[in-house]
Amino acid sequence: MKLPAPKTDDRAVAPVIGVILVVALTVILAAVIGAFVFGVSDTSTEAAPNAQISFDFEEDEGDYDITFVHESGDELDPSTITFVVDGEEFGDADEWADNENIVAGDSHEVTSEDAESGDTVRVVWSGTDSTSTIASETIPE
Repeated sequence: MKLPAPKTDDRAVAPVIGVILVVALTVILAAVIGAFVFGVSDTSTEAAPNAQISFDFEEDEGDYDITFVHESGDELDPSTITFVVDGEEFGDADEWADNENIVAGDSHEVTSEDAESGDTVRVVWSGTDSTSTIASETIPE
């Protein structure tokens, strides 16, 4: 009696491996998409500093002397700060700091020839990817 030869047909292996690869690819793709959706990836932007700044306005023969005082909060790098009145930059924040950075208690006076009562004066921080208004106030009537 002769025994039948064992079957050497392994065609069913290819579909199983194919299914495993498709499932693995789906899991990896879902993980990557989930990382971006939930903010796990390292694409965070630099946050604007949190600082309290007060304003003092003095009219002087049609010009306004505006004094900015850093009352409290984060230190500010003067190179990232600009003063804006009605969309136009004026003054220089580099002179504001007694040290390297602007810290609580530092004050700075800037004269604006273009400012008028009712205009809004803003202190604007500019980071590498974004800008943010740190403080703003309207010149009194």
